Amino acid sequence: MRNKILWNLYSIRKFEALLKKKQFRGKRVVKKILKKLIPDFADDLTVKTKHGYIFKINPLTDKGIERKIYEFGVYEEGTLWCFNHIINRNDVVFDVGANIGLTAIHASRLTGRNGKVFAFEPLVSTYDLLLENLKHNNVKNVIPINSALSDDDGVGFIFENLHINRGAASLIKNSKTAGKEVKKEKLDNFIKNFDIENIDFLKVDIEGSEIPMLKGSMQYFTTPKKPIICIEFSREVKSDYNADMLYYILKEKFRYDIYKQKNGKDSLTPLIKVKGLEDLPNHDNLYCFQEYHYKKVSKKLFYKKELRA
Repeated sequence: MRNKILWNLYSIRKFEALLKKKQFRGKRVVKKILKKLIPDFADDLTVKTKHGYIFKINPLTDKGIERKIYEFGVYEEGTLWCFNHIINRNDVVFDVGANIGLTAIHASRLTGRNGKVFAFEPLVSTYDLLLENLKHNNVKNVIPINSALSDDDGVGFIFENLHINRGAASLIKNSKTAGKEVKKEKLDNFIKNFDIENIDFLKVDIEGSEIPMLKGSMQYFTTPKKPIICIEFSREVKSDYNADMLYYILKEKFRYDIYKQKNGKDSLTPLIKVKGLEDLPNHDNLYCFQEYHYKKVSKKLFYKKELRA
């Protein structure tokens, strides 16, 4: 029965936090009522987030996005804020590493019904949850793709890392779990096969496989119109490549200006410029722009003194 009940967790959690700061007569009774409104810590919950999205979550199983949604009613609010100032109506968005669908569904709202979001999620169990959440939100402009983008076409193996979280599943081999077979394809070939003329925004979060994915996109990145990129940069995630190499490819090879959020992806703070290796975060998103991108994004996205510095 629990999974049939829709919980607006953000509103409940916000009221709960406010309640802790106040002293008033009857507070104990209010706390008891509030406790009854909060769903038990268990899997198979259907909840509503701060942004009004309906999600099936398994916070007991997943220590990442699903548990954060259970605890706070929102996840990476700063990332979604940046999307608000980057994605425009009718845009074509590629969400590479879509997980359970939060960023894909948020992007679908921003692009409107005439825009398109291609959501790539190779792990079948997560992909199935993605499909459920697309259905819950009546999303029509997201095209789910059950494959991984990499540097070759064929079959690979993905390794779950549930001891970390669901989103930590990776094509990088580990010794803790057996790999599960997944389809792999190059972005260059996917674009050709689907006759895609352009990508306006590319979000990449694929747990250490970012460089192979970019290697499979080299032909596309020689074209004059490149996408705005949001890509996870991490010195913490296991990878076959040095994390600094990702910065080198984006900055030196593809000639992007690179930014990060001033206070990280959970904060509602604008972007500041990454001027060198010393400015790179330990684990956060990088935002990458070409000269011609600045006119199409909101100026609120940047600190004025940092813009194109």
